[in-house]
Amino acid sequence: SGDDLTFRVGNGAAGVNQEVCLQITTDNFTDIVGFQYAITYDAERLQFNSATSTDAVAGLQVANPEPGIIRALWADFGAIGNTLADGTNLVDICFTVLIACETDVEIEDIPGFPVRVTDGNNETVNPVLTVGGTVNAGMTANCDITTPSNLVLDLGTASGGVGQEVCIDLTVENFSFLTDLSFSVVYDASVVSFTQANNFGLA
Repeated sequence: SGDDLTFRVGNGAAGVNQEVCLQITTDNFTDIVGFQYAITYDAERLQFNSATSTDAVAGLQVANPEPGIIRALWADFGAIGNTLADGTNLVDICFTVLIACETDVEIEDIPGFPVRVTDGNNETVNPVLTVGGTVNAGMTANCDITTPSNLVLDLGTASGGVGQEVCIDLTVENFSFLTDLSFSVVYDASVVSFTQANNFGLA
């Protein structure tokens, strides 16, 4: 209902390799002495950069233990209930956009770290509402990367006489959404000697 404690993720937009920051705000934050919750995001589309507390509640701790998960934890060590105005920003979380496609950022339970809030009577607050946010809302074209096809490297064939240079093409298929690539080409050094590699076709 409209009186329930709520944590809310803001919205934002940015291009590839640009930073986007989202506010985590709260409503109906009354007589609260502690809370914890996880913020989840798609690590294929966003890279966590930083979390900056606004000091609306002193001592808020935010960590990124693994890609895709951010943990927020706060307790008033004097066990004094805190009350905040509706819409108060608790923390700014910032990401680098890896793929400029619509992606959700949610506050939710994760195993071993549920959403939990305690009030000034040392009682668990229930219910607690959470509202997710979105980065690059509406950008959905060419965004289905959940089941990519296998990358194929195809090394061609060629022939030549003794002392002649022979060039072999290396072509690729399904070369999409890659940020780095490494591989080795093995050859019989008693039969041929390496001269050069060029015309990579990569920006």
